Amino acid sequence: MDNEHELKDCNVQAEILFVGSIAKDLDLIVNYSTFMRSKYDFSDPATKFFYDNLETYFLTFSQTLDETKMNVFMSQNEERLKLYKQYKGWKTLQRFMTLADENDVKNYFDTVKKYSLVREYGRNGFPVERILSHRNFDKMSPNDIYRIIRTKADKINTVINAGEEAVELTDKNSSQIDKYLEKPNFGLPFPWYMYNEFFLGLRETKVLFEGFLSNEGKTRKLVLLAAYVALVQNENFFLMSNEMDEEDLRSCLITTVINNKEFQELHGVHITKPEKEIVLGVYQ
Repeated sequence: MDNEHELKDCNVQAEILFVGSIAKDLDLIVNYSTFMRSKYDFSDPATKFFYDNLETYFLTFSQTLDETKMNVFMSQNEERLKLYKQYKGWKTLQRFMTLADENDVKNYFDTVKKYSLVREYGRNGFPVERILSHRNFDKMSPNDIYRIIRTKADKINTVINAGEEAVELTDKNSSQIDKYLEKPNFGLPFPWYMYNEFFLGLRETKVLFEGFLSNEGKTRKLVLLAAYVALVQNENFFLMSNEMDEEDLRSCLITTVINNKEFQELHGVHITKPEKEIVLGVYQ
């Protein structure tokens, strides 16, 4: 059974054709070496050996390939030469080149990568047998394999991390209505009537986004909201700002509290002072 699975999750033919294409046109290494991880991409030790050494050959020895140059290159390292002879040397590489069509290298690459992904996902415990047995597996790209696994993982994550079982929305609605009678589902009031109408106040776990063009007063509006929550509602408000420093925010807060009626009812002073007069000290 293990041998059957091993045969299914590798494609040595595609590996041979890819290596053969590289050997026929070494310049392809420039296009593909960045994306190759031979430790994972090659299931066959011979194809991995020849790919790794073709890459080293191209980068450190020569940009053209023939039998003499390859034999000289291999002889420079005893361990490398030993494996080269074990894999029948130039004759094997020549057979690879005879079988390959370098114009189809992209197809060979995609197939090698597809099986590489399947093997790695399998090693990490993902059930890849169903993918391998899919009737359209031959037509799948590496990205298709990734999307399938990602979709399955997202479903698992959604179920496990949700921490709650599915609920039946048609059940227990009477008790929900009774809860609203005891405590209406309304949060802290906004200082703006229409916001309260639309959003039922500031409620926990509810997120509100607003979009403003530049210099339309988004920070000043937020400061007004913060001041209203903190001073009128007596609740804490955490404000994060990346546009105004502390001094500008303080000036904005002071101007807001002085000039708006919500706060004038608290401090009892009914005046109108532009921020410019306040920060320039011409308010006497």
